[in-house]
Amino acid sequence: QKARGGGKASRASSRSSQASRVPRVFPTVIIVRDDVGQELWRSGEMLLGDNMRAAELMSPDASQRINMPQDLADSIQTDTHELFVLDTSTGELLQVANLTNTRLQSLQRHAVAEGKLTLVIAKAEDSEDAFETMG
Repeated sequence: QKARGGGKASRASSRSSQASRVPRVFPTVIIVRDDVGQELWRSGEMLLGDNMRAAELMSPDASQRINMPQDLADSIQTDTHELFVLDTSTGELLQVANLTNTRLQSLQRHAVAEGKLTLVIAKAEDSEDAFETMG
């Protein structure tokens, strides 16, 4: 019995160490809007890893990652478009200022009310103060 109990303990510890390396996922919806705010495309609800960087959603290969139509993905660039997160408790769109260093995990706190993260990709505004910015 001792040997069998020891075996269980070692299996349990190896399971927990594997779990700690697996990124957490959470439900996310991505919306692409044109320059007048009209919705061009909306993803289905998908599970994205919390370690994904915001910039990855606006990269040329975004079409494969999030099933965005290729022509739309090709038109989105970090110098012409901005990424916003919907703060579900206030209903406000907050601009993600640092796309390269912001991970989705840090945006998840804005999804508290609905439990899903809503991200909006939109053409860059001329005005710097059109939206509140974060991190």
